[in-house]
Amino acid sequence: MKIMFHWEIHPDRRQDVFAGFAAMELADYQSQQGPSIKVIGRWHDLVNGRGVGICETDDPAALSAWLVKWNAVVDFDMSVVHDDAEAHAILRKHVAESD
Repeated sequence: MKIMFHWEIHPDRRQDVFAGFAAMELADYQSQQGPSIKVIGRWHDLVNGRGVGICETDDPAALSAWLVKWNAVVDFDMSVVHDDAEAHAILRKHVAESD
């Protein structure tokens, strides 16, 4: 399943998070997510201290375990998302069952 997650860094912790992230090797950060999570992409709005990412996993517990590591300094909002083909199939079935 694909998960879209939005994050916002707590305003009073932005500089700490920026410094910590800048000091990490990207491979170190990527290793935090674990083997059952594939990050498709992450995009950062540095000016406002927020961003969005999309990952794929069949292990919601692993996703929670990864993101909770940042909970003291970042708030998250997550949603299940679908690509066009998946959404099309889901909606075709929904519409057919609604008639």
